[in-house]
Amino acid sequence: MASFMIGLIPVLQFALPMGLYHWNFKKKLEKWNAEGSNYERAWMTMMWGTLAAYGPAALLWVPAYFSKGALEWYKVTQNYAAETGPIALTLVGVFIVIDLLASKKGDAWIKHELVLALIYTEI
Repeated sequence: MASFMIGLIPVLQFALPMGLYHWNFKKKLEKWNAEGSNYERAWMTMMWGTLAAYGPAALLWVPAYFSKGALEWYKVTQNYAAETGPIALTLVGVFIVIDLLASKKGDAWIKHELVLALIYTEI
């Protein structure tokens, strides 16, 4: 069970931001006229950065149970994810800080951006 949960982590690391963005936040960004903002760039970085970091490990998760070669590659992709995941996190944080500094008082997404900053950096 523990190996299942460890393997599930990379999948969730990129699947949750993708799902949340397409399920909820894409419409909200359009509604708030936040397209092209650094808040949108934070979401794009969260989606594509975590996919680039954790996607290879997620792809090799199941094959690693059936092949020693795939298991060795899975270990390599886990190390890759451990090195590149924090880069994506840092970039998301940079975009959020830049947007907060450049935002106007009436921007509708600021409250959501602060919640994202608090939750995402804890993950």
